Amino acid sequence: MNVFNKIILIILLLFFIIISSLSIVNEFAGFFKWSDIAHKIFNPGINISPYISTLALLFVIVVCILLLLLEFYRRKTRIAKVYNVESGTAMITIDTIAHQVKDAVLKVEGIKSLGIDISQKSGGIIIEMNVEMSQKANIPEKMTEIIKIARDVSLNRLNVKVVDTRLTITNLVPDEKAPSRPFGAADKSAASPVIQYVEDQKVLQDRAQPAQQPHPENTKVQEQYGEKTAASNTGPGTESNAINIEDNDDEINESDDSGNIS
Repeated sequence: MNVFNKIILIILLLFFIIISSLSIVNEFAGFFKWSDIAHKIFNPGINISPYISTLALLFVIVVCILLLLLEFYRRKTRIAKVYNVESGTAMITIDTIAHQVKDAVLKVEGIKSLGIDISQKSGGIIIEMNVEMSQKANIPEKMTEIIKIARDVSLNRLNVKVVDTRLTITNLVPDEKAPSRPFGAADKSAASPVIQYVEDQKVLQDRAQPAQQPHPENTKVQEQYGEKTAASNTGPGTESNAINIEDNDDEINESDDSGNIS
């Protein structure tokens, strides 16, 4: 609220306080008479008991005073002392400590939700935590880990003394089960649109082009070509070579016989 609004509000509150006070005094003393407008407001056609009017005006005064107090009252910020500071006095707000502790504790696996409240004492702070955890978590182990992390953040990182750390488990939440899928089934939603389009095109091409069967004429041509190559390997050239080899063997035998006779 800016300065102008504050001034207007204060003037209005003071006006109602003064008018109410004068009305209370006039009810019993009768020092002056109200004008027609004031008479219609405070004393309409029906006669009202002065005690009822007094109580109503007192209520107005109390409300105005409370509004004045709330206007000038400033809520005191909760702070804690930071130790191990070389010179001067260092303070940190309780909200900052709670935010740092909450961020560190929420990193622990198995925690579903965390509520934290820190109160200030003369010797330090008291950390109170309400935690919802998973049913599969090891409760004693996780509780020890959470308390250790909360104290470590306050003591070592922020240098704020911790009087006590209190942890309460409010609920154990079951883990959500993922929908079962057949082994090796691909998730089409996770695939890239480009890859999915290419795979669809391949499927369409495979369906449009059936597997080609070997043509019977081609098989006949291949068989004839195989027979010709086999015949060429056993042609007249091979027979002449065989005859020459036999003639050479006969000549060698005759030379051996002549040598033996002599």
